[in-house]
Amino acid sequence: MKRLRSVSVPIPPNPNGGAAGTAFDIKYFPDSKTGLNGSFVIPPKPAVEPVPGKNGAPPHSAGYFQAWVDYFVNIVGYTLERLNGYQFNLDKNPTSKANKISQELGDLAGILSGKNSAPQTLNWPLAGSYTFAWKANDAKAIGYDTFTVVTYFENEPDYRMVVNTAVEVLATDGPIQPLSSSSSYLATSSSG
Repeated sequence: MKRLRSVSVPIPPNPNGGAAGTAFDIKYFPDSKTGLNGSFVIPPKPAVEPVPGKNGAPPHSAGYFQAWVDYFVNIVGYTLERLNGYQFNLDKNPTSKANKISQELGDLAGILSGKNSAPQTLNWPLAGSYTFAWKANDAKAIGYDTFTVVTYFENEPDYRMVVNTAVEVLATDGPIQPLSSSSSYLATSSSG
């Protein structure tokens, strides 16, 4: 017979900042099996190109902006698969899983915030919008005048896992018109 189990575990602060919240082990079925890895792989960062038009720099190569969009979509997708896995398996060593959630959230916040910005705190379970406007020196370091990553997370109310995410990247590219692109990550899961 299926049963209900509901346990909450506080997420400890990450030493580098960027992590807070509560993880929930909510199950209506027997103990879960370990399954923390999915099909997302951490992609390499795109090779950096200078800001076009500055000091005679040429326009960015075809696909440069899309490479950054793909990078952030895959980083978010990879991290969410791991976070959802930790949440799903919270019944097995909850303190360790909460520490892993804190580490993943802190790492993701740091990546989305840019190199020189203090990371914005991501609160687990992720829900709603987060905007990461990079400092000018971070944007210029990857070849843009401005650079912003916007994420929108939806979590499922019964199991408190993130089931859908939109990632939008906005940038200005020297004298060229502003750039914008978005993509979605859809989490799927099975139970039983």
